[in-house]
Amino acid sequence: MNLSLFKQTIKTPNRIPIHGTIAANFEPVKAAFIRNFTQYNEVGAACCIYHKGEKVVDLWGGYRDAAMQHQWEEDTMVGVFSTTKGISALCLAMLHSRGLLDYDQTVAHYWHEFAQNGKQHITVRQLMAHQAGLALVKEPLRAKLIADKPKLAQYLAAQKPAWYPGTLQGYHAWTIGWYISELIHRIDPKKRYLNHFLQEEICQPLGIEFHIGLHDAVAPNKVADLIPINTADIFGKDVVMPVRFWASFLNKTSMPRQSMVGLRMITRDRQYLNSPKFRQLELGAGNGIGSARAVAAIYNEFVTGGKILGINPQTINELEHHPHYTTALKFDQVLKIEAHFSLGLAKPSKDLRFSPCPEAYGTFGAGGSGGFADPCNQIALGYTLNRMGASLTLDPRLKYILDALKECI
Repeated sequence: MNLSLFKQTIKTPNRIPIHGTIAANFEPVKAAFIRNFTQYNEVGAACCIYHKGEKVVDLWGGYRDAAMQHQWEEDTMVGVFSTTKGISALCLAMLHSRGLLDYDQTVAHYWHEFAQNGKQHITVRQLMAHQAGLALVKEPLRAKLIADKPKLAQYLAAQKPAWYPGTLQGYHAWTIGWYISELIHRIDPKKRYLNHFLQEEICQPLGIEFHIGLHDAVAPNKVADLIPINTADIFGKDVVMPVRFWASFLNKTSMPRQSMVGLRMITRDRQYLNSPKFRQLELGAGNGIGSARAVAAIYNEFVTGGKILGINPQTINELEHHPHYTTALKFDQVLKIEAHFSLGLAKPSKDLRFSPCPEAYGTFGAGGSGGFADPCNQIALGYTLNRMGASLTLDPRLKYILDALKECI
């Protein structure tokens, strides 16, 4: 693969530095990446793409802080919100690959206490498709409870579904990560929780760095600061924010509001995003911290057959399968859009068109990050950034990258 290495300073008022490597026929992606800085006020970002197992795009640029004093480096990591969900789901897939998990078995089979309050028949597949009715918590959870895993498990096991499981779909914005972590703990012979399992079973074998719960050994200057959404951005011409979601979210008792605001610190401190207290929590649904390179590498391993991790072909077939959706399951009760989920991962849908390949799978984070695998074209992509956008679905900046990628393949 012929890769060109470059270092470039873009002529903008802030003279944005761009670095990386790019394969010759993927130059349109580089152009789109640069355009995000010159036209869409990108502050810091990174993009990594694999094609047929080869890394063809590895770009990073801009700054890791709002004041634009510190450059985004090759190994800079950043919070990726719901892009984390895909990584968490692939951890659970590793247990399926080893014959320790059956997606069609009940959750209570592995976690007996889960059977409380009418949850005894919920299958792992239903839970991971956001169909279990467990999107809500009675009140935003405190960090102390989240950090106490045995107590958190008791709290989760006692929850009552908001609808009859399997009849509706509603995005489990925060809760899905906690359920995944406890399932891993119950099934894993070593009784590890999510982040411990991720480090030993995926990150170390692949030689990458991605954390769900940042430990003290990671230098603070290695992690970019997230820049909160500017309220004015919500009304931008390229922003996708359905009126029905926004109208519902403004109601404090609505399902979207209660599902999205699942953490106590969200309701009290707008700067929680960059606090050590938040970064150190294990939130498998939303506080993963890593690089675009790490996200792409994980999806590349799965989309190319999983030889390094020894992934069972049956597991890969499960991830690529696009289940049939009933009318009730096409409309998400939380997101208020048409979105499809399978095994914890988003599938291409009417309102989330990240790939023309129906077998594709991935997740996308609040603010604009994303990662996915496209088996039809043997593509794996990771995109990270620190200036958060306001779109509910694909951020315009990521969409420009995807449009450019289509030209290349």
